[in-house]
Amino acid sequence: MPTATASEPERSSSASKPNMAPKKSLVLKGYIRAAENGQFEGVCLNLNLVVRGRTLEDTDKKLLDLIIAYLDDAQKDGTWDDLVPRRAPLSYYVEYYRLKVSSHFRSLVDFKLFVRSAPFSAHA
Repeated sequence: MPTATASEPERSSSASKPNMAPKKSLVLKGYIRAAENGQFEGVCLNLNLVVRGRTLEDTDKKLLDLIIAYLDDAQKDGTWDDLVPRRAPLSYYVEYYRLKVSSHFRSLVDFKLFVRSAPFSAHA
C-alpha cells in the first residue's frame, strides 16, 4: 500500500472556514480482507470508510482513492473538524484486532493490515 505524508489544512487568517483544524498529522488504521463471493473488503477505521473490490490490490487502490477524496472534500467544504476523525463501529475494530492477533499465529494471505500517514494533497 503506498504511503504518503499528510497534513490537515492550515487555518487561514481570514477565518473564512472556521471548522478547519490546525496543521497536524493524521495516522490511519484499517484492513483489507477476503469477503464473500471471492471479493475483498477494505475498511479505514479512523474515517469509517468501506470499499469492496475483486482483488486485494484493487480494493487497496479503491480505499486509497476514497480516503483521498474524503479528506479533500472535508478540507474544501470546511468540515474537517466535524468529519475527521469519524470512527468506525466497534465491530470493525474487533475485526481489525482479531486479524492482527491471527497474523501472529499463522501465515494468511487473504488480508492486509495497515497503519499509515493519511494521503492528502493540500490546496494552496
